Amino acid sequence: MAHSQLTLAQRYKIYAYLQANISKSRIATLLNVHRSTVYREIKRNTVQGKYHPEKAHQAFKERKHNAKSQLLCARLESVTGKLILQPAKDTKTITIDNGKEFSNH
Repeated sequence: MAHSQLTLAQRYKIYAYLQANISKSRIATLLNVHRSTVYREIKRNTVQGKYHPEKAHQAFKERKHNAKSQLLCARLESVTGKLILQPAKDTKTITIDNGKEFSNH
């Protein structure tokens, strides 16, 4: 069993198998996924005692999008932090004379 995300078709199969009162362990075997995948999927996407495959798939896509956004933000923060907080050793400070109106400040 290779690690992969559940497809919408697999989610509909989970729904159908649950309707047929097939055990979660058996569902995992039929889908060729780990038992914990099925348990987690059902727990995460059951509302008022009913599993919703379309809502489950939409929630998955949103989590995936959010995870990618967070990863991108973390990478940008990492890069910009290095650029801002670690200037090159030969960096020199430049000051500008702003004229008489700023000379008393």
